Amino acid sequence: MSSEIRAADLVMASGPAPHKTPDPIFHTPPPERRAYIQFSQRTSIGYTYAELLAVGVLWTVLTVGFEFLVGYVEGTPVSVTLGQYDMLAGQVWIAVPITLLVSPLIFGWYLSA
Repeated sequence: MSSEIRAADLVMASGPAPHKTPDPIFHTPPPERRAYIQFSQRTSIGYTYAELLAVGVLWTVLTVGFEFLVGYVEGTPVSVTLGQYDMLAGQVWIAVPITLLVSPLIFGWYLSA
């Protein structure tokens, strides 16, 4: 007989872990629900319309500026880059900067309400 004791033997010898009933007051939701609950909760932080608009403008300027910078580095003419914003030609890229501009306002309004 070996005098070595394995961790698995100790677990099996002690039996299954006792089942704990969750405390309804201090119950912690499962990990997959925590992010959703945290995101969907309202916040007491008040943002002004100007702050939210500034965030949207900043993200829009950075995104469009990055696109023009990459076009410049690649040697793409500005007319081609501007052509990506022509909705009448079937281009839908304009939806990205508009979404970047409006999203902080929408989420700021939703989370502070």
